[in-house]
Amino acid sequence: MVTEPAGMAPAVDWRDVVVRYPYAAADAVGPVTLDVRKGEVLLLLGPSGAGKSTLLATLTGLVPQTMPAEVSGEVELFGEAAAARRPAQWSTTVSRLFQNAEETLCGMTIGDEVAFALENRALPVGEIETRVATALEAVGLSAGDRDRRTMALSGGERQIVALAALLAQDAALVVVDEPTAHLAP
Repeated sequence: MVTEPAGMAPAVDWRDVVVRYPYAAADAVGPVTLDVRKGEVLLLLGPSGAGKSTLLATLTGLVPQTMPAEVSGEVELFGEAAAARRPAQWSTTVSRLFQNAEETLCGMTIGDEVAFALENRALPVGEIETRVATALEAVGLSAGDRDRRTMALSGGERQIVALAALLAQDAALVVVDEPTAHLAP
């Protein structure tokens, strides 16, 4: 691991994190102690049900603020406690691709889906258009695809649109949960 300058906080820092869902007989996660530095890529690998998605959901407080659970330990993003903000308040810092594109897509057109988070952040129209075009190109979609309805797409195509939406956000931290789910080889 590369040594960071003194005082440089990790981008993500989990310290002794344990998660238990209500009425569960065992912990869903933990204890986990792990950090991720700026520019570093981390792969969490394990069988289905091992707690990977749950651990990722602690980053922005989705667990426990939206999905009730008991969380102990410390979770920090860029030196700030994850619990210091509501999950939505992390949206300019963290973009996330969920396992299932259905959890993020609203049934609009491809262009509208990719622009949605940017419009919610009230970015200038020109910047939104540039980011949408760049993100669509990055995932292999053309300008002609912008008006296709996401409800008419295959599961793999929906996952690609969700990935484009994630890329368009240009967040400091990108979290992807099973990004190849629903994609053909």
